[in-house]
Amino acid sequence: MCNASGTVRRRRSFTLLELLIVLAILAMVVSLAWPSLRTLSQTGQLRDAARQLRVQLLEARLNAIQSGSVWFFRYQPGTGSYEVASGSDFETADELGLMTPGDARGDDRLPDRDLDQDQSPQRELPSDIIFFDPDAEPETDLGGELGGDDISQAWSAPIVFYPNGRTLNARLRLGTRRYVIEVSLRGLTGTVNIGEVQRLETENDQRLEDL
Repeated sequence: MCNASGTVRRRRSFTLLELLIVLAILAMVVSLAWPSLRTLSQTGQLRDAARQLRVQLLEARLNAIQSGSVWFFRYQPGTGSYEVASGSDFETADELGLMTPGDARGDDRLPDRDLDQDQSPQRELPSDIIFFDPDAEPETDLGGELGGDDISQAWSAPIVFYPNGRTLNARLRLGTRRYVIEVSLRGLTGTVNIGEVQRLETENDQRLEDL
């Protein structure tokens, strides 16, 4: 490129060494930021799973009111599997103490079958997120619960929604190997609240505290 005086002005280009230095710096920045990015991804997925669960609970209550029949929610601890379905049995209702004479408006008769497969098939939480005991200590690592054969075979006691909108207060806890979040249900109003994501204490954290 020539200027007014006729001299040639050359553009300075980057050398290979300079490009390698820039790439090395970028790689270092990414490696330092990766743990934080991974944490944001995991906690974001956990919040999304909690929102998904809130929608399912609210829909179950609304379906019970609109259909005039009982709906229930249950899950398999140690897995991400859960069911939202119409129908139950009188033994379950009696155990929960929700069915009393005149309590439920609409059709008080409960279907003979336990699950309406056409309306509510078994569903799954997002990958690597599981249900676990809501009464367990929040600092307990979930690693031992993931994939446990004995735990994953049994279903939880169902949360029953009646045509009058009533149910019992309930707490559900979702977690990964590192984080946990609590979803709480108010039986009288049907309100579903989502708590804050909590970090679980791992074995490595315990070792550091012991040093």
